[in-house]
Parts: sequence; structure tokens; C-alpha cells
Amino acid sequence: MKIQLIENANRRNHLKSLSEQLETATEAFLAVAFLRVSGLNRLMPALRQACSQGTVQILVGTDFGLTEPRALKQLMELAKEVGRKRLSVSLVMPRASASAIFHPKYYRVTTGKRQWIVSGSANLTSGGLRDNAELSFAVSLPATTSFYKQCRSYERRLLRTEKHVPLSPASLEAYEERRPSSRQHHDFSIADREVLYKALERFRAQNGKKGANKKSKNYKTYRSSIIRLSKTGSSREFERLYTSLVGRGGGFHSSGLDRNKGPAIKNYRRTSRHIRFLIDHLAESPDDLFRLHKKRLKKKPIKGFGTNTVTEILNALAPKRFAVVNRSSIDAMSQLSLDLPAPINFKPDDYGIFCRLADNLCAECSLKDLSQLDFFFHTAFDWKD
Repeated sequence: MKIQLIENANRRNHLKSLSEQLETATEAFLAVAFLRVSGLNRLMPALRQACSQGTVQILVGTDFGLTEPRALKQLMELAKEVGRKRLSVSLVMPRASASAIFHPKYYRVTTGKRQWIVSGSANLTSGGLRDNAELSFAVSLPATTSFYKQCRSYERRLLRTEKHVPLSPASLEAYEERRPSSRQHHDFSIADREVLYKALERFRAQNGKKGANKKSKNYKTYRSSIIRLSKTGSSREFERLYTSLVGRGGGFHSSGLDRNKGPAIKNYRRTSRHIRFLIDHLAESPDDLFRLHKKRLKKKPIKGFGTNTVTEILNALAPKRFAVVNRSSIDAMSQLSLDLPAPINFKPDDYGIFCRLADNLCAECSLKDLSQLDFFFHTAFDWKD
């Protein structure tokens, strides 16, 4: 039996040690309290290799909603790719008692007759595997030892006593529905700084600040157009002004807004009145104004005048207070490990949280306002990562 310490302060951190073992594995069993995209992406090459030559079983905790749905989706895609006999993933349900949670960080890797077992403080996250001050014991031993038998007994006990369900589209959807409100577990302190700093490097290399400053300057013109939209009684003038903002090549630079502009233009009187309503209530907080907007259009929505359009307008009117919500900004937040719903599913509380996180990002990136942050999202993030 050989016992070693693994700590992230050393070159042979948890990520390097676990990756090397998985690359030659014939079987693996992992039980972790929390799983995040930042950690899974780093481990994915070794995990895929292990699945190609053996079997892998993973138990993932779901307490507090800290395990990221996007990471679970990636595991589900990998299981589909390699086959469920090669990769088995289960979600551990929260216990009835809130004072007791599923909290192991346990990794067993089998290569032939050799066993490698690690347990300590490292979750399957970027911080756990590499960045945080984490410490674990790693034991290499044959399968004939009593310690190994105790470990296998522990695995069987987990599978027997913990309520768990196979990862599937249905179980993932159920998990997403019962996750705590974003307000309870989203804090800028958990943002993936490595992803953010790499995006900042790309932004600076592209001279992004110059483009961001230009956007801020252009938004003074957009504000004037929006105010005129709220006052005009002419369908022709409304169409011209609205198209100058959301149309192809327009100020908001969104092909989706361009495709969906027709109904808002057709119902220009209602759209104009609603824009006036937004202007009249700009003093409200982001979540309260979004709540008023949703309530006003609840019975009779204006098709094509959804979260993206409304937040673009609010951002143009008050760029220091209201952030733009679209697919790109949500994807960028997700890459930073700050998961939020899709824009179509945004609720008032979600918008308040999004604006708060956006404010923090602006300060960290030394950006002038939230319109510059939107430009940063569009230019600095690699959507294929």
C-alpha cells in the first residue's frame, strides 16, 4: 500500500493526478457533492478515454442547486456518445433533513489489478481540481487488502442508502425545476475568474475598448430614437425608427430582433404606448420594472417584443442600470459558471440578479457601463469553448 498527499499548490494537483489515472483506467467510481462545467471540461478528455476502454460510474449531489445543469447535460451527451453501459451517471436526491447532505469527494480508479483511491476536499469543479487550496489522500493498493474492501463496501452503501435516479432528460428537467432560486445561490464570488481573464485578454487584443466606447457614444442617438418612438402617431415613422434599431444592420445588431420585428411594427400604437410606459417607470429597480412590464403585457403580449427587445431598449435609455439579456449574454454568464434561465423564461427576480452580476462584471473589467458589457460579451467570448 502506498499513501500520498495531493494538494493543488503542487504541480501534481488533483486534476493532473486524476487525469493520469483515468487515462489508463479499466473501471472508475466517482462520488462528488458538486459538479461544475469548469471542472468537467478540464477532466473531460481523460473521462472520455476511461469510458472508451472501461466503465465509469458517477454519483453527483444536487443539494443547494450548486451542481450545474449544463455540466449534467455534457455528461448526458457523453453517455449517449459512449453508451450507457460505459458511463452511468446518477443524481443523488436531497435528504429529508436539511441538516444532512450528500457531501463526499471520493474517486476510485481501477487499472488491471491496481486500485487507486482518493478522498479529501476536492469536488469536481475547477476550484476543487486545480485552483482552490484543497487536500486529499491518495492510496494505491491491490484489491486483496482489507482497506480496498472497506472502500468497495462504502460504495455499495452509498448506492443502497442514498436516494438516487439515473441522469436522463426527465430527471435533469426535474432537478432544474426544484433548484433554489438564483438569488439563493448566485453570487459573483463563484464566477470562473480564469474564463473571465482569458476573455479580457481577447478583448484587449481586439482593441475592444475602442469598440465599446463607440457603442456607448452611439447609444445617445438610440435614446433619441426610442423617445421619438414613444411619441409618434405615424406608422411610417414608427417603422423607420424601429427598424433603425432592431432591423438588419440596426443599432442593436441582432438578427433575431430583425426577424421578429414585424408584429411590433404592425401593432405600432400598442408598442409605442408600452415604450412610453417603460420610459415613465425608469426610476424603478430592474426587477420591479421587469415585473411591471410582464404584468402589463400578460393578457395580450406583443409578439416579438420580448425580453431581448425590452432589455435592449432599457439599456439604451439607462445603460448604467439595465443590462441586455440575450442568448449571447446568457451563454457568457454560463461560461463564467453563473447559470441563469434562457431569456424566454426570465422572471423579474432573474433580471434583478442578472443586472447585479452584470454590475459586478463591469467593475471587474473596468467597463464604463452595461452597454459596453454587452459589447464585451459579443466580442470576447469564444462560443465554441
